This record gives sequence, C-alpha cells and structure tokens, in this order.
Amino acid sequence: MSEPVAPKKERLVFIDVLRGWAVLWMIETHVVNACLADSYRQHWLFGLLELSNGFVAVTFLFCAGAGVWLAASRKAEEFRRFGPALWKYLRRFGFVLLLGYELHVPASSWNNLRKLPPEKLQLFFRSDILQIIALSALAALAVVMLVRRPRTTAWICAGLALAAFFLSPWVWWSKPYAALPLPLASLFVPPPTSQFPMLPWAGYLFAGAAVTAFFLGAKNKHRLARGFVISGLAASLAAFALKALDWPPVSDWY
Repeated sequence: MSEPVAPKKERLVFIDVLRGWAVLWMIETHVVNACLADSYRQHWLFGLLELSNGFVAVTFLFCAGAGVWLAASRKAEEFRRFGPALWKYLRRFGFVLLLGYELHVPASSWNNLRKLPPEKLQLFFRSDILQIIALSALAALAVVMLVRRPRTTAWICAGLALAAFFLSPWVWWSKPYAALPLPLASLFVPPPTSQFPMLPWAGYLFAGAAVTAFFLGAKNKHRLARGFVISGLAASLAAFALKALDWPPVSDWY
C-alpha cells in the first residue's frame, strides 16, 4: 500500500506577485533617481511619480510582515519550544540586520571605527530598510511567542501598526539623541539622518502581519479581498489627488 501524500502547504500567490512588482518598482525608482534630468523634476507629474515610488519600501515591509505571519501560523509551537525553526529564523534575520549595518561601515578596520567622531558614527548606525525589516520581524516574532491566541496576536500587530504611525511625530520631536545612546537613538531619528526610522516604517510590517492574519481567518476571503482592493485604491487615489493639489501644505503628511 502506498504511503499517504502529505497535503501541500497553502501558498498565497498574490504575495509572490506583489514581491515581484516591488522588485521591478524598486529598479524603476533607483533608475529614475539616478538618471532623470533635473529639468524634469520640476514637473507636477514627477511629484506624483515620487509619491508612487514611496510605496516600494512600504510594499517590501508589508510582504515581510505577511511572511512573518505565514511562518508563525505554521511553526508557532516550534518557535515557543525553541526548536530548529526558531534558530533558523533568528539566523536569517540576524544576517539581514548585520548586512544592513555592514553596508554603512565608514571605516576600514575596527580600530578606525572606534576612533570616529560622533557625526561619522551616525552614518554607521543610521537606520535603513534592512534594519527595519530585521528588527520589526524579530519584534513580531516576540509577539507570536508570547501570545498563544492567533486572533489576539493579529489585533496586537494591528495595534502596534497604528501606534507606529501615530506616535512617529511625537518620537521625532522628543529628540532621541538627547535621551538614548547613539545606536538606539539612530533607529528613531527622522530623515535625513536615518532614511528609514523605526517609526513609522515598522508599522507597515506589523500591518502586513495583521492583514494576512485577518485574511486567512476570514470566512469569505473573496469579499474581504475586494474590500481591500477598493479601499486601497481609493486611499491611493486620494493621496495622489491631494499631492497634486499640494494640500495640506506640509511635506510629509502622507
């Protein structure tokens, strides 16, 4: 008698498609930023393009959050038992974190790095997209390991996303460098010092985890997906319209 075939793991194809779009979108963003003549940057269409390019990092973080939830939904108990899956997960995001800092190394040796003045060390510790992905994923993992009920975990992730979005101005205004050591403060200072501070960017990873959880738990996934598409398109079009009208008159409201 033949052995039973193990059921295939559910794969969300649209997440893979979204990742593919994000890669192509990222290439377009960097090519335009590097090659477009300054004369074209004054056109109002460039403002809309620049706004749309801002979705690239958001998409990567959202997909990373979806991946965290999919991994947690299959391996949560192994994570809590400190099994092999946990150490593999930690190694993966530890490498991403290490790579993020290595790309910013401003000196050729450890001794030279230790002798750098604070303004040079800021370049080393500044927060970028790789640090955000790694640290946010590890924070989401901690939530998964501490909270056993998936629905409660999903709501906590949603709450953390909203907190990241709405607390960002207060954290920026609190002058993190005055209250925190340099490596930690560099994660929370606003641009241009850190291009991708933890707040609000970590919120997009937590949002990806929460939305994926609600989608997988929905009884009618097609209706929920339609709601996501309609509300997402409506919000994006509203952002483009407000940007074109230059309202409200602040640069980072979106």
